[in-house]
Amino acid sequence: MPPSATEFPIAIIMGFREIQNNRWTKGRFEPLAVIAGQHIAHEGSETNPLRSEIGASEQYLLRGFGLRLYRDDAESYYLNLMGEQPRVFIICNEDDSAQLTPFLATVSYDEATAHSEVEEFVFSVPIPAEIYRWIEQFIVNHYIPVGKKKRKRNNWKEQTRNKNDR
Repeated sequence: MPPSATEFPIAIIMGFREIQNNRWTKGRFEPLAVIAGQHIAHEGSETNPLRSEIGASEQYLLRGFGLRLYRDDAESYYLNLMGEQPRVFIICNEDDSAQLTPFLATVSYDEATAHSEVEEFVFSVPIPAEIYRWIEQFIVNHYIPVGKKKRKRNNWKEQTRNKNDR
């Protein structure tokens, strides 16, 4: 089933990053990548271990996420795609044990910035090609660039003359 015009199913790969010389924690989980597509995003349970080695890194596949596009954010999506490295932003909460849990994925710079301003954890990962093409099609269909308006300059001489005439 192809993605709808405004929603694309994804799964997130979370990896454990070890922190050296920290007596409070050994490390933390953070997003490593996004996998696109209906077949991977909803198949099976929500969390699946991908790699787990004793004394090494761990990786998990978190299913059930989706990217949503809104017409109001079309300019933000456009700016993301035109940037040097287009990204998917993963927003996470921190639980009591200092572990991060993703709760939202977006491709909007504005939305990612809003979440970072309220001190939520925002990570970015590269956009998979099929998501890039999907966003690109959305932009072609819904984004209308706003032209630059020439600012009308005040005529300071005229204003000064009018003030002196009073």
